[in-house]
Amino acid sequence: MDQPVLGYSSRERTRNHLANAVRLMSKITSKFRVLILAAVDHDRVAMEQQLKQQLELRNSEIRHHSQLDSALNWTVQERWIPELVLLASGHSYAWSEQEFADLWNALPLARWIVVNDGWSRSAFRHLSWLPTICCIPPERFAMRLRQELSVLSGRKTAPPLTASLDETFLRDAELPAGISLTGLRAGVFTSDRDVRAWLRDLLDQLGACVVPLEQKPSAVMWDLDPWNDDRRAQLEVYRRRDPDCLILGLRNTVHELSTLDAGQHGVDHLVPKQLGTSAVVEALAAVCP
Repeated sequence: MDQPVLGYSSRERTRNHLANAVRLMSKITSKFRVLILAAVDHDRVAMEQQLKQQLELRNSEIRHHSQLDSALNWTVQERWIPELVLLASGHSYAWSEQEFADLWNALPLARWIVVNDGWSRSAFRHLSWLPTICCIPPERFAMRLRQELSVLSGRKTAPPLTASLDETFLRDAELPAGISLTGLRAGVFTSDRDVRAWLRDLLDQLGACVVPLEQKPSAVMWDLDPWNDDRRAQLEVYRRRDPDCLILGLRNTVHELSTLDAGQHGVDHLVPKQLGTSAVVEALAAVCP
């Protein structure tokens, strides 16, 4: 199987120049085109909802295919070239390596977001050529979609396809624009020194005042890992002492059952740690005076 061309150095710069030219022509002659590839219907619906919400009034055309070979045939025969490709595989056997590579090579100028959930993540391990910057867990989809739409509209520079894990994390950790937490009295509860330093630095950058829990902050960022009996008991005690404080829980893994369990023990809002800065800041901004 031919390995997809990822673009390095001058080749990648050429790719970006061509992509910018295509985007400029699309603004003049056609609609903004998005291709959604989803093997499971609820994945498609979730992607479409987020997309329509973030596109607002932009003149756009959205196509959906459940099979990669049909998507490839459509783009080739109809000369329908999307600017953005959203791919979600609900099962590990949904796509073959050859189908994925053929479609990737057929759309060299498109921006890609590949969502790997718990069932499909193992299916992509053998795709060593797939850029790290393109692959995200489901909980990062809304944030990454905002970033890619900013790139496509010219408000942000596209990151290189060869971006490392560290570069990808730093990009996702950018502070949201226009948000200030000045006046917010916030607390931090965690036994992890690195997490504590990250959260305190974040609050300082946004103008919040970090205070001990004894001084009854308006909001507390509470590290829920490890989620054990001691952590549950600590939450319940604090919630009884201060029923009006917003408790923002941080966990490595978040799903429906963990959200329900945390809520029963006093957590108002649960955020996956891998979502990083943006999700934490937006949740805190909701209670900023």
